[in-house]
Amino acid sequence: MARAWAIGLACALALAACADGPGPTARPSPALSGPAASAGAATPSGGGDATQPVPPTTPAPSAAPATMACSGTDVAFPSAALGPLAEVLPLTPQGRALAAYVATTAATELGLPRDGWRRVSLTPAKATFVASSGRGWAFATVALQADGSWFFDEGGSCDLTAKAPAGLGFALWRPDPSARPAADATRLSVLAREAACANGQAPGPRLLAPIVEEAAMTVTVTLLVARLPNADCQANPWFRVDVSLSNPLGSRTLLDGSTYPPTRRG
Repeated sequence: MARAWAIGLACALALAACADGPGPTARPSPALSGPAASAGAATPSGGGDATQPVPPTTPAPSAAPATMACSGTDVAFPSAALGPLAEVLPLTPQGRALAAYVATTAATELGLPRDGWRRVSLTPAKATFVASSGRGWAFATVALQADGSWFFDEGGSCDLTAKAPAGLGFALWRPDPSARPAADATRLSVLAREAACANGQAPGPRLLAPIVEEAAMTVTVTLLVARLPNADCQANPWFRVDVSLSNPLGSRTLLDGSTYPPTRRG
């Protein structure tokens, strides 16, 4: 599932859909909750009010974000680096330097795995690698030394997440428990909450049209919000969003595309 998602994100770099079985589609969904949706809006167990969002005034990207990041660090790279054609610890000076370091006791103490490393970025002076370990993800960088050799620079755990485009953030979502979709449904009702600081207010017109990526076995929904500069960090409220599908939901799994791998929501 994570592999297919990474492939889908890579295709966004060319602003084109890619094939996954019969072919997933990535498109903005124009449908948001209408006036009737605000009446009797459900409140999730986490608390907060589900309020009616204002229809978005900003178009969404054509597909989910195509950049990954290690949260809390400056490590960011194209999601294609995790795809099936990714370069796994290449036999290059940078790769050999990392392979030598991860075999040491110091690397073990940092929680760096010995194998599974993929090079995700390369500059003339630095190479960055990531790997999946039993406890999540890890990153490591090697740097060019004055004598022309490469040596381990830094590394540690990596809270791998999708990286929103500049000026945008994610809204996490969950199915509306009061409106569970039937198999023949072509519209989903979800409750969402902005992840970034927003003065404790629903995004309203800052909400972009939902991004919907439909595949044979999954439906991935990504909600993006224009970030509010200099906002106070308060508990953000839940709000309702209606998401349109091109085909009936059927038995497909619902996934939240704001995380990596996408989080199952239903």
